[in-house]
Amino acid sequence: MILNKIPYLLALRQTEPAISYYGVKTAQHNLLIRALWFFLIGGWATIGWLFIGYALACTIIGMPLAFWMFDKAPVILTLRKS
Repeated sequence: MILNKIPYLLALRQTEPAISYYGVKTAQHNLLIRALWFFLIGGWATIGWLFIGYALACTIIGMPLAFWMFDKAPVILTLRKS
């Protein structure tokens, strides 16, 4: 649950809920693929992604991109589609 709250914890703002139009849901990747991604690649990729986001947040010009990167951190960690 805390992984999905990363954008809120870093930016102190609520994220928009995922909206399903006309009852159409986005197909997720296979659970096995997501589990392998999480354990082999996702953690390291997310750490690098957040470090880049923190570096951008240190500059005024890079802040909008940094907050976008913080919002996408759970997607990179777990390959979750919204």
